[in-house]
Amino acid sequence: MKSLSMSWWTWSFLFYKRLLTTSFTNLMEVNQLSETIIAKKAQIVDTVVEKFNNAVSIVVMDYRGLTVEQVTELRKQLREGWRTNGSC
Repeated sequence: MKSLSMSWWTWSFLFYKRLLTTSFTNLMEVNQLSETIIAKKAQIVDTVVEKFNNAVSIVVMDYRGLTVEQVTELRKQLREGWRTNGSC
């Protein structure tokens, strides 16, 4: 009976030691991954800011309540207006 109890304690110790080691390693990997993602997002934001700064005009629209056909027609009219007039 004593040897069974001892092996259970040994198994428990090794299990939790492995769990804690793996969790700590995973946490470090997640932290490095988060830093990489944040750096990529910062690069994307910089690109978008540059495009906004270099734009002659910016159009912001709210498509809520329009059907797909209506949005398609609106985009078609906007493209055509820019082609013929250079503006809308």
